[in-house]
Amino acid sequence: MGFTKKTTDFLKTAGAQTNPKWLDQHKQEHKAFVQEPLRELAFYLAQNLGREARGYKFPLRGFGRLRKPERKVHPGQPAFRNWVKLQASRPSKSIFDMNPGFYFFLSAKDCFSGAGLYEPSSRQIKQLRQWIDNDPSTLVKLLKQKQFARVFGDGLETDKILKTFPRAYSPDHKHIAWLRLQAYYVNATFTRKELYSSEFKDLVLESWRQGLRLNDLLEAALAESIEVAPEDARDDLAGEESFEETGDLWDDRL
Repeated sequence: MGFTKKTTDFLKTAGAQTNPKWLDQHKQEHKAFVQEPLRELAFYLAQNLGREARGYKFPLRGFGRLRKPERKVHPGQPAFRNWVKLQASRPSKSIFDMNPGFYFFLSAKDCFSGAGLYEPSSRQIKQLRQWIDNDPSTLVKLLKQKQFARVFGDGLETDKILKTFPRAYSPDHKHIAWLRLQAYYVNATFTRKELYSSEFKDLVLESWRQGLRLNDLLEAALAESIEVAPEDARDDLAGEESFEETGDLWDDRL
C-alpha cells in the first residue's frame, strides 16, 4: 500500500496523545497506516540492497514503535512518538565505535534518509581527520560524482560541527570545513508528493545505494588509518568547543 496522508495524519495524532491506552484503541489504524508500509519498505530495501551491502543487518521486526518508555513520560505529556525510523549497519566489533550505516526517518512533518557516521567515537573522529588531512581525494571525487550528487547534492551535513577548529590543524587548511565536522553523513529529504508516490520505495533505495558508497569510503579510511586508543582520542579532542548535539538518530535500534 505504501505511505499515504493517513500515515502522517496518524503520526501527528499519536504525538499529541497523553493517554497511554490510546494506541491500544487504535491498533488497526497503527498497523495499516504505519507498521505495514514501514515493514514493506524495510523488506524492499533488504531484498534489493542485501547483496551489495554484505554484512549489514537489516531490521526484520519491531516496525513502527510509537510508545515512549514510561520513564520518559511525565503526567500531561505525550505518551507516544510522532515519528518512526529504519536503520541498518554492520555489527561493530568494538564497544567504543559504531560502523557507518543507513537510516530512514518519517515524522508527522519530515521525511528523509541517508547514510554515514552520525555518532562517531572520538577515536573515529581523529582517524577520519587524519584521512582528510592526508588524502581525501576519494571523498572529493565521490561528492562530485553525478549519481551521488543527484541524491546528496549538499554533500556532508554540517549540523554537528566545531564552533572553532581542531587544535591539531591550521584554520587555513584546505579542508578545514571537513576537519571541523563531528559527524560524517549525508541526508536526502523527501517531499510529501514523493512520500505518497508509488516510486517512493525506489527513491529511498537509491539514497541507501548511493549512501553505501560513502559508508565504504569511511570504513576503508578507518581501517587504513593509524589506530588510536580511546583514551588518546579523548585527550586529543579535549577542550574543543562544539555545538550542542542534535537528537540521536542511531539509538533504539530495531
